[in-house]
Amino acid sequence: MLTDKSTFFSSISLSDKESMVLRSYALGMGDIAICKTLKLSRIQLNQIAQSLLYKFCVQNQYHLVKKAYRVGYLDRSNFILEDIKTKTLVQLKDGKNCYVVPRNNHHITVFKKPGGELTEEVVTFWTAVNRFRKEEPVYMQLKKDQGEVITHFHISDFFLLGLEKGVDVKTLPKETLFKHLYRVQKLSSKYYEFHSAHKQISNHFDYPDYIRINNFGDRKTGWKTYNPIKVKLSVTGKIQLE
Repeated sequence: MLTDKSTFFSSISLSDKESMVLRSYALGMGDIAICKTLKLSRIQLNQIAQSLLYKFCVQNQYHLVKKAYRVGYLDRSNFILEDIKTKTLVQLKDGKNCYVVPRNNHHITVFKKPGGELTEEVVTFWTAVNRFRKEEPVYMQLKKDQGEVITHFHISDFFLLGLEKGVDVKTLPKETLFKHLYRVQKLSSKYYEFHSAHKQISNHFDYPDYIRINNFGDRKTGWKTYNPIKVKLSVTGKIQLE
């Protein structure tokens, strides 16, 4: 664990692009603005972001910026942490230290239209909070004539990827299941990133450590290619269907 400035700088170094992305996060900029400003593709930004999380040993952008202050990488005279919090987070309750990142996604629902076409509903944290406040269902609910909900994605959910369609998961040996077990790393519209569940934080972006789904077809990065199956992982390591 990195605890001070000297330890940090002696253990790790950042590229120019990593430094610029880190400072962009500290300014409260979103992914689209960062890509436009730094002339990066979405894939390039995702790779840099994952590398930063890996190097700083954190799970999200807010804690990335916070830790960068703590180890001295960001200068507090240029960035004020509470100002960053107000730019990037929305307070749920007055007087309570409880925040959400409004532009981040709470979940994505994949559903099938009546005609059989797969599509998605992207729900931000802000939308989810508003639904909760209004006592509305946070997750999509469809009537039979409106289609069928296939699954809901959240960050850190577990999925089996790459199994043959229609296979009976309950009959597969544990070794096979764990080989195909992945954790959701990042979510955006038609851009679902997974890392092998055996690696909590990884900066590898090659198969089989990393899988990306960005269409509902049967191409290399298609939904039908990987046939995602949502599962739960018990404290004893048992894989169960949700």
